[in-house]
Amino acid sequence: MASISGQSTTNIDGVDGFFTTSGGGTATTTPTITALADNYGDGSLVVGNYASYTAVVFQCEVYVGATLIVSNALTTKNGATITWSDGSSLSGTRTVKLRAQEFGDYIQSAEVTDTYEKLAVDFRYFRIQGVDADGTFNKLQTGVKDWRYYSALSYGGTEYPSDMTTNVLPTPFVASGYNFNTYYPWKAFDSSISTWWWTLSVSTASLNHLTIDMGAQTTMLSGRILFYSSHSQRHFSIMASNTGAFTGEEVYLNTAVACDLTTTYQPIL
Repeated sequence: MASISGQSTTNIDGVDGFFTTSGGGTATTTPTITALADNYGDGSLVVGNYASYTAVVFQCEVYVGATLIVSNALTTKNGATITWSDGSSLSGTRTVKLRAQEFGDYIQSAEVTDTYEKLAVDFRYFRIQGVDADGTFNKLQTGVKDWRYYSALSYGGTEYPSDMTTNVLPTPFVASGYNFNTYYPWKAFDSSISTWWWTLSVSTASLNHLTIDMGAQTTMLSGRILFYSSHSQRHFSIMASNTGAFTGEEVYLNTAVACDLTTTYQPIL
């Protein structure tokens, strides 16, 4: 089967730069963007006005000013719904740029744009949950070496939580969740990336999570996480709450994001 940049030609929209605005082909209808809303880090939109296409492919990118923060290859397309994770620490209005193209043609539609704001994260409780690619909770063993939020952009200002030495120290921070053996929850927040929280023997999907109580509602402007690279987990969601109940009142800050297992920090806010 033919491929371009490692992508099968049946998945041609996964190849950045494939689209072109010049050359032969058929002039195409300009799509529309609907259901784009302000969010905490997970963006989504629904494409409209594309019914005239026989085999449509979309190109979607997100910018802050002239800076590309989400490439087309990092968006997920499911029919007319396009989703992405906005982990950029840049401030400012996000501009989404969308084009459509008939598969096999060599000319794009006109570009359509819309904007959204990345909402302030102002919560007391934060929870990371192991999930499948569709967001369903799973019980794949999960390991986190370090997980932090910051009061300023670009991981600046005050770090939350402070380096922990037990599940309840230093105050007012409280780490909780299922753990295997001595891989306690607080080890995702200690001073070392040589230790980690781990759910190796977890048998129930709903228990496959780690929660940190910051002690008070706190505004966070950036955040990052470092996973144990040998864990089985491949996707995660992060939720936030001001009650700690996580029974429907929570909001999703990150939804079914792929784990970065390259031993480097992964931006989450």
